[in-house]
Amino acid sequence: MKPVTKATRRSRIAITLFALAIVLLPITGLTGLDALGELKGSASVYVLLLVLVAMCFYGRLASVILPRVLLVFIALLTTWIVVDAALNIELIATAALGVRSGGGKFLTSSMVIGFGVAVSIVAAHILGDRHCVQTAFLRPLSWGVLLCAVFAVPELLTWVSPAMTPVYQATTALFHTVETEQGRVIGRLTSITFEAPDLAYFTAMALPWLLLGSRLTFARIGEHGRALAHAASVAGLVLLLLSQSRTGFLMLATIVAAETTFWVGLRRLRLPAASISIALAACIVCYVFFISHWISTISATAVANEDVSTITRSALLTAQLSIFAEHPFIGVGFGQYGFYVPDVLPSWAWSSYEIERFFETQGEFPASFNVFGRIGAELGMPGLLIWFGFWITVVHRVAASASSLPDRSFALYVNLAILSSTLTLLVGGISTDAFRRPETWILIAIVSLYAGRSGTRQESV
Repeated sequence: MKPVTKATRRSRIAITLFALAIVLLPITGLTGLDALGELKGSASVYVLLLVLVAMCFYGRLASVILPRVLLVFIALLTTWIVVDAALNIELIATAALGVRSGGGKFLTSSMVIGFGVAVSIVAAHILGDRHCVQTAFLRPLSWGVLLCAVFAVPELLTWVSPAMTPVYQATTALFHTVETEQGRVIGRLTSITFEAPDLAYFTAMALPWLLLGSRLTFARIGEHGRALAHAASVAGLVLLLLSQSRTGFLMLATIVAAETTFWVGLRRLRLPAASISIALAACIVCYVFFISHWISTISATAVANEDVSTITRSALLTAQLSIFAEHPFIGVGFGQYGFYVPDVLPSWAWSSYEIERFFETQGEFPASFNVFGRIGAELGMPGLLIWFGFWITVVHRVAASASSLPDRSFALYVNLAILSSTLTLLVGGISTDAFRRPETWILIAIVSLYAGRSGTRQESV
């Protein structure tokens, strides 16, 4: 038995805090500290900051060895953000919206990226150990989903009986400290997340890893681990369906498509990796053309149905596409797209109270509900190539190794989870800004560590 040294105890503290941050991932409705900007509503952010402080204090970050694909991605993304800012320095220096300035927004947005990069580095250090993938990620993720399920019960009861409203209000106040709940409606579950789309995004992102936990624990961890993984998988699926999120349903369909592609296309038919990568790139291009040509039809339907959420997202995406069309090569600078939105918003956008709140009622800076639109508007074509290039590389690595991975191995199942979660994240980006979600940066670390990796030991799980 290995002696418990100071270094071991410090590592355990960091790992425990990291696991706690995973459990808290779905809590996204906090008022939080204004100093954290876009990150302030996420409970896991505060715990991850403690992890970062602990790692820096104990000198652990300096010893982290990053996977090459992660190192290249971080270097390309951060370098282009700086170069792009230099090219757009005049626009950034003069941009203003209410009390927000271009320089201030660039700084706060850069802090978000800096935080995300730091989280990826820490996650790469902690999750490089296969055992820690189970204990510090898969198991806490299961508890996070079950936490959502427990606190969803009072909300579900209010759908049946208004008499349960006080109970729901008491429990939801533990996790929702923002001032307004205007977007909450009966029939769309939110649980401990900020809104229904957040719940759908979290559960859809978690499902591939919950399935991995089920496959691993089935033969290795025993009845307790098996019951936890299976219960979380079922709960995650039910929560996603009850959120009634269209993007969530699309993400669920993507998981099914990824499982089919992996088992049939890559394992049985042994399709070449290049064909999968080309197909993914083609899907991305088709998505851009589809959105560009059909967004007016989608928005017209949303206006007719008074679908505020869709109106808001369609309006801001329309604005992002307009900005990208005017600045296709270098965008307008990182974090800057919101300053240009009022000039390019379509007339129908003002039928959304959220748009009015952004620009008239409360003077808030407009959120970004589409990571692709944001990258295109702010970082131009190079930014899109860096973002999509990373994920296409991940998919290519998984596809290239899939046919040779040993049956019932950790490597086999983790590569399947990587394929599913990668495609799910890309689809979820349709209505979510992935940059401000901690799970995005944790996923970036995991896929960098394990995509295409067969492992040194071909032991079954």
